[in-house]
Amino acid sequence: MAKEGKKSGQTVLQAEVNTDDEWKDILQRTGLTLVDIYSEWSGPCTAMVPTLRKIKLELGDILSYAVAKNDRIQDLERFRGRSEPTWMFIEDGMMVNLIFGANCPQLMRLIHNEVKRVQEGGAPPVMLLPVNQRGPEESIRFSREEKI
Repeated sequence: MAKEGKKSGQTVLQAEVNTDDEWKDILQRTGLTLVDIYSEWSGPCTAMVPTLRKIKLELGDILSYAVAKNDRIQDLERFRGRSEPTWMFIEDGMMVNLIFGANCPQLMRLIHNEVKRVQEGGAPPVMLLPVNQRGPEESIRFSREEKI
């Protein structure tokens, strides 16, 4: 199971996901989860932790967080070797949004939009794809990089 709980007397903000089994646990969650996908050599995006902690205090259990080390998770193989922060929104086991980079205002806006969409229950997500498939922006970005 993904590692959660307390660390040094403090509540841990996010679940740590290092294996396919732990990843499957994340996919079985109901509701909205934001996952910071990273390569082992680069580490997760620590610059965003204070902002994510603030949002978590505002939103409570409406949104879960996880950090996933793509080096050992088959579904995340396509992100290996990348140093740019990658944020995947998962709802009920499906990828519903994806964003690249450490643009704090953009990520905060997207978090609030996704939470609002889930709470209101009416609008469809930006995408609804299995987590192991590329989204539209991802395909464009990766094809540009392959041409370089």
